[in-house]
Amino acid sequence: MRSCICAATSPVRLPKECQCLIEKLQLPEACRASIAARYRSTSLSRSQALRATSPSMTSAEQTPKQAAPPLAHSSQRVLAIAVDDTADAREALEWLLEKVARPGDSLKLLHVISDPRSPSTAVGSMGPGSHTQWSSFRGGNEESYGTRQSYMSGLQEKANQMIKRRFGPALKGAGAAHEVVFAMERGTKSAAGIGEAICSKAQELKAGMLLIASHGRGVLAEYGSVAKYCSDNASVPVLMMPPASASLEPADPEVLLVIALADLPGLEEAVKFGAENLLGEGERVSVLFVPDQAAAGSDVIGPGSGHRIELAVQGVLDRADKGNVPVDVQILAPGQPGQALDTVDMTMDVGPDICKKAQEIQAKSVLLLHHGKGMIRDLVFGSVTSHTSRNCKRPLMLFRAKTQAS
Repeated sequence: MRSCICAATSPVRLPKECQCLIEKLQLPEACRASIAARYRSTSLSRSQALRATSPSMTSAEQTPKQAAPPLAHSSQRVLAIAVDDTADAREALEWLLEKVARPGDSLKLLHVISDPRSPSTAVGSMGPGSHTQWSSFRGGNEESYGTRQSYMSGLQEKANQMIKRRFGPALKGAGAAHEVVFAMERGTKSAAGIGEAICSKAQELKAGMLLIASHGRGVLAEYGSVAKYCSDNASVPVLMMPPASASLEPADPEVLLVIALADLPGLEEAVKFGAENLLGEGERVSVLFVPDQAAAGSDVIGPGSGHRIELAVQGVLDRADKGNVPVDVQILAPGQPGQALDTVDMTMDVGPDICKKAQEIQAKSVLLLHHGKGMIRDLVFGSVTSHTSRNCKRPLMLFRAKTQAS
């Protein structure tokens, strides 16, 4: 390789192929110097980059690094609550703020927006004179909104005003940080359409639970419509609030009632969820377990079965750092001794007993392992969930265990 001298630079050796090309083209000395200068500049930049990443580089030579932003707290919960312009929804929010919400939770007020120009088939729309969350929008002048986008923006603004009026005082009193989230319903208004919009948005928000009020007027309607759709289809646990349930007198200390039918692993999952999300300081857990008396090799039938379940539940609480929580277990064996559970009249023999138990112990909330996955389970066990949903007077959480969902 040959050297080339450039003014104000030190000698730089060009690659052999470059030198050959320069000589072949018979470039003047000034051009050769310019090429050498460019090559030197590039070589220095590359060597500096290599030294900056070299492991042998001293700390004094390294460029100070910017501190990484702190990660979001992994234990932050997202609590979603479906709201509309009803007192029941406000009562449900007040219960959530008092009984469930904790500092650091992310509270999402989920409100369904639908184009009121489309025909309504929602349960709760009771004909002339009835009031739903959309009725105040139906008489508006569509032309004043201009395009459909601005029209829907107008609906959102009206909904924001309603939420501020209906829920603002409770949120301000609790000092709760919150966010209003709109779910857009597609197509005509219906219980299924509204429920689908709520479930989809709750999943999108990665909510840890979804709270929904049950009432006979307005679009969140009674059990059997929007609330039932959500309890059957939501990918997150659904907590349903019957009318006036938030004002019922709780026991002292308050009690979380956990119920499962012939599913001990599912019961343990439900207890874990309840301990982490619903159980407050100084409260206790009451378990109601319904075994399948005809199940071969069952370890939860016969003398001492209640004690074995209690030990299993206590183990779950210990692992959840709730080892000091008192636990009591009741075994409910409907039908005749040895009778298979799938031959028992669930609506007559199990559902009423669950509702009665919840009232007797004045449960703060009821955590029911959701029964009804697939056609057979829905026919056999789903009636328990359906009956309890319609008749339980206490806040009811329907929980689908991962083992069951899989």
